Amino acid sequence: MTGARVAVDTNIVIALLGGDHEIMRHFEESEQILLPFPVKGELLFGAMRSARPDENSKHLEKLFSQFTTISSSLEVERQYAKTKAKLMIKGRPIPENDIWVAACAQSVGIPISTRDSHFSEIDEITVLKW
Repeated sequence: MTGARVAVDTNIVIALLGGDHEIMRHFEESEQILLPFPVKGELLFGAMRSARPDENSKHLEKLFSQFTTISSSLEVERQYAKTKAKLMIKGRPIPENDIWVAACAQSVGIPISTRDSHFSEIDEITVLKW
């Protein structure tokens, strides 16, 4: 799905920061990359735990400024609630932050790029494996 708008999961941004050429190509070929707010929080948490928290946080903030953020909204919160309820009924829970990440993508009707297989438990989302 090259050229589309896509939300990216934390592991995709980490791969980008690590210089993954395939990820860089996808970023360049995409119409628009959106960052769900929980992804930004997870990345900043990682920076806080690093040996150089201030430097790494500033680097991330510069990166964040290049992309649109999907912030929390009533629609995101509704999607979160629906998705979490369906996962509970299925008996297939996934990490809490990933439910929020999925809800962000669902709220704007775009796919999520991730390397986590548990997103496949969510029926109402398109997952791109970059």
